[in-house]
Amino acid sequence: MGNTHTKFQQFEAIDFDTWKQEAEKVLKGRPFEKLLTKTYENIIVKPLYTKDDLEHTGIKNSVPGTSPFMRGTDPLGYISTPWFISQKLNQDDLKSFNLDARRELENGQTVLHLDLSNSDSQKGMSLTTMDDLRAAFSQIPLTEVPLLINAGISSLPFLALFSQYFKEEKNDLSQLTGTIGMDPLNSLVKEGYLPYDLSSLLDVIAFVTHWSKEHTPALRTIIVSSEAYHNGGANAVSELAYTLAAGTEYVNQCLERGLTIHEIARKMAFSFSVGSDFFMEIAKLRAARVIWATIIEAFGGNEEDQKIWIHAQTSTYTKTYYDPYSNMLRSTVEALAGVISGINSLHVTPFNEPHGEVSSLSRRIARNTQLILKEEAFLTQIADPAGGSWYVESLTSELADEAYSLFQAVELHGGLLASLKQGKIQKNIKETAEKRKRSLNLRKDKIVGTNMYVNLDEEFKQHGDTNDDNEVTRDTELLEDLFKSIYTQVPVSDISIEQLMKSIKLVKDPLSIEPIEQHRLTEQFEELRKNAEHYSRKMGTQPKVNLILLGELPSYKARADFAKGFFEAGGFGLVTLTEDEFIEGKELETSACVVCGNDQSYQDRLNVVTSHIEKICPTGVFYLVSKPSDLYSKYQFIHQGTNCYETLRSLQQKMGVIN
Repeated sequence: MGNTHTKFQQFEAIDFDTWKQEAEKVLKGRPFEKLLTKTYENIIVKPLYTKDDLEHTGIKNSVPGTSPFMRGTDPLGYISTPWFISQKLNQDDLKSFNLDARRELENGQTVLHLDLSNSDSQKGMSLTTMDDLRAAFSQIPLTEVPLLINAGISSLPFLALFSQYFKEEKNDLSQLTGTIGMDPLNSLVKEGYLPYDLSSLLDVIAFVTHWSKEHTPALRTIIVSSEAYHNGGANAVSELAYTLAAGTEYVNQCLERGLTIHEIARKMAFSFSVGSDFFMEIAKLRAARVIWATIIEAFGGNEEDQKIWIHAQTSTYTKTYYDPYSNMLRSTVEALAGVISGINSLHVTPFNEPHGEVSSLSRRIARNTQLILKEEAFLTQIADPAGGSWYVESLTSELADEAYSLFQAVELHGGLLASLKQGKIQKNIKETAEKRKRSLNLRKDKIVGTNMYVNLDEEFKQHGDTNDDNEVTRDTELLEDLFKSIYTQVPVSDISIEQLMKSIKLVKDPLSIEPIEQHRLTEQFEELRKNAEHYSRKMGTQPKVNLILLGELPSYKARADFAKGFFEAGGFGLVTLTEDEFIEGKELETSACVVCGNDQSYQDRLNVVTSHIEKICPTGVFYLVSKPSDLYSKYQFIHQGTNCYETLRSLQQKMGVIN
């Protein structure tokens, strides 16, 4: 092998200042600051990081398995315990669910994951009778397979039914592993409404957690989800701060109800959505471990209590309705970020989920994405893949500092619930969401297949537009007369959960706040495409724009390509005409014209073209691919700084595509 140390000594060490001087030569007079990038978190990302960037972080000697767990909660990481493959299964038909669940578990899935919250726009499962459970779980070894079940605003009804089912099957409830949890705050943030007194629901969390200590010791009972903040458009700082503030709210409420920090912390599971900003998402999940360890330490928790359990799911916010196969690539990048960050379990979003229907093929691809990362990318053979990266370590530290500062501000104003009632959190997230939309509309943020590189010829089964407008179904039917609003000390370890249910009732005292709007990033552009498709079905032809080319190919190609991509994002087809074809009177299919050429061709021939446009299309809409200029005041200009969405929507209105 030779002496690798000697080989590396052949290269001189270069400090940052020397590198910067060389970079400035390449920039040829442009400021070095052009290489700096400001993120949505207001963090400045540099083009180069060195070991000096870790000096202020205090993490130079951090190792996996030690507090504050930036590098993971297990010293050996995935070498010791690989992440769990936790694909969510939510078929309405319970027999189909059972068949699919058994098939998935036989083919690499390692957690049985379902969502009973019914709080998404997607349809959820319903398990409300013993017959439902028999149909859903037949021939599934529930004591051998870890569970991840989100029961919505209350887990008690399901746990009672599940406990009865275990008795019928003569299974040992104490052998259950995984999570059967509730997260009423997540439902409140998404829907803006809870049908019952929140204090009563917090009573249930404490009751179930206390009960679980004796009856299901290896089962986590509290879920804390970042989904509502993430899908509202939050940046990583806000998503971290508000999610961990929600976790802190649950801790405080359980402490008030007589539990200890040791009992609470080990019963909690966090669920984070993972977006497509690769390194920021790695840093986000690593920072979550650091901040949570700090919070639990402040509550008096020991090092074992400080270890956070993180389930991750690839983002639904980043997925697109059009060009849906690109969603596979997005999910792969997001899944890789989650795995590299050191999560405990992972759900990869099926590529066709925005269509409202998930197929066996899309589930298989999603599951196999994880299997490839595990078996072919060998990510289980290293403890902390991101460890030692000056960029990732520095970014993690800075993100943790910013998120912890925001978390402290939330606590200073009375905690998460108080901040939600005051509208502070909603305002913060809405501001970031508007920034994201503006960058998308300006095409500074590029989404392949939606606002860039659109394929108007793509073919896939249309499911209509109802998926975007489904009514939210609130999970209330099972909660009537189940709880009482005043917590009382009960010897929970001595009674069954069925007896516990009979002993408590719920006070109907609805809580309302301003919800955080849940959406996908690309919905506005998708609306334009759907408008164009509706017009095509009605009129028998798609809306079109004339693309008039001045000069020879080299003089117009760059701007013509730009114009093509610009208008196709709104579902417009381009009818290409050379200058000669246009002047010689080739019949036009539409009254919207866009002229492309270089600056010289505009000076030489634009007046002739303009006169002809005004003659044959006096009421038309004229665009020029150029930066604004007083010389061409009769045109609307499109260029890199043009708001693509607003321009296209305005054109759809003028052409009668929409009213």
